[in-house]
Amino acid sequence: MKKIVVLSLFVLLAVLAIGVQAQDTPTLTYWDTMNDQERVVFEEIANTCAASVGVTLNYEYVPFSDAQNNYRTAAQAGNAPDILRTEIAWGPEFAALGYLYDLSDASIFAEPVTEEEAASYLDAPFNYNTWGGGVWGLPQVTDAPAMVYNKAMFEAAGLDPENPPATMEELDAAIRAIAATGTADAPVYGMATLWAEYAFQAFMWAYGGDLITGNEDGTFTIGVNSPGTIAALEQVKLWMDDGVVGPAYDPANQYGNSMTAFKEGRAAIHIIGPWATSDILSGEAFADPANLGVAAIPAGPDGLQGSPVGGHEYTVYAGSAYPNEALALIRCLNSVENQVRLASELNLVPTLRAAYEDPTLAENAILQGFLAQMNVARNRPVLVAGGQIYTEFGPQYSAFMLGETDAQTAMDNVAAAWELLLANEPAAPSE
Repeated sequence: MKKIVVLSLFVLLAVLAIGVQAQDTPTLTYWDTMNDQERVVFEEIANTCAASVGVTLNYEYVPFSDAQNNYRTAAQAGNAPDILRTEIAWGPEFAALGYLYDLSDASIFAEPVTEEEAASYLDAPFNYNTWGGGVWGLPQVTDAPAMVYNKAMFEAAGLDPENPPATMEELDAAIRAIAATGTADAPVYGMATLWAEYAFQAFMWAYGGDLITGNEDGTFTIGVNSPGTIAALEQVKLWMDDGVVGPAYDPANQYGNSMTAFKEGRAAIHIIGPWATSDILSGEAFADPANLGVAAIPAGPDGLQGSPVGGHEYTVYAGSAYPNEALALIRCLNSVENQVRLASELNLVPTLRAAYEDPTLAENAILQGFLAQMNVARNRPVLVAGGQIYTEFGPQYSAFMLGETDAQTAMDNVAAAWELLLANEPAAPSE
């Protein structure tokens, strides 16, 4: 009987110990928006980091197209995930709504983000995480559309694939030379049609146009309807009208149509970011990956270059019960080792400066091409309404490309819409 009592007591203590241990292990919910192939690698990294930090990870996939609205809804209801893989344009909006912790706030975090830690990241990706004097996230990956090209098609047109066009004048000559290798029955395009206004921005900056620039006095200057933007639009439209860029512009399906033309070897050049690398390499034209070249988008008449910096960041929900554990997990996910792994296995562009010192990345020709583009890429405006700038830009860009309006009218319409956005832009906390 005595043995039974002792055994029962032992079992009870064991059960209690397990219960205490379970209560002491924080559970963090993480919403991921990476594609299927990326998640195979990243979920392994996430689970390893969770074990290292000492948390239980509730890893949930949310389609990118749904994530922003789903997060708004969850945050309003007080049950958003502890960590969100946040698109760069969402950060200021969520911060303004009070949904995010300021990671530099020492009253919340035992080890807040410092200026030294901030300086360990590339400037452009980190800038997207700052708004109103706060640091609302840490950048996971970055990107910018670059010029990817088919080396075999360059050679067929008598062009040197190891010396791709570096100026818009050279690009024009290359596009036309490549297109001339086609026939009426089997047309060849020098470049795939720009799939949206997002890709067009590189040409806008090359010709001296701009989006929105913040001034020291708190005002903004809109450059989307400037002469440079108009010149870029007219050049892109000329290539389309001359039939050297294709397939025909179809706003609803252009991304897929342009990708297909490039992957099948019907278009020699494509303006696209590193997110598309795996898809491109699945195409028949790139059965040999060495056939894919990547370089910076050529400079304009005055030597100007640019490409819109995109990417994703990690943010911490302001209602999380475990902010310190969440930040610790983010730092593990964002370690140099893990950023190098994402770069080497998935061609995703790192945000930490130290990652570029890794010798394995120096041997990755595709990644190095995208890095060359990052050196001349540009931030979009860091605004609460930053994600809304394409609401009018996209339709007006399409209207011009389809011949429904002239370039100046289209961009004047965009500028007018942006003036309304800026008039309603909430003041940042420090202003």
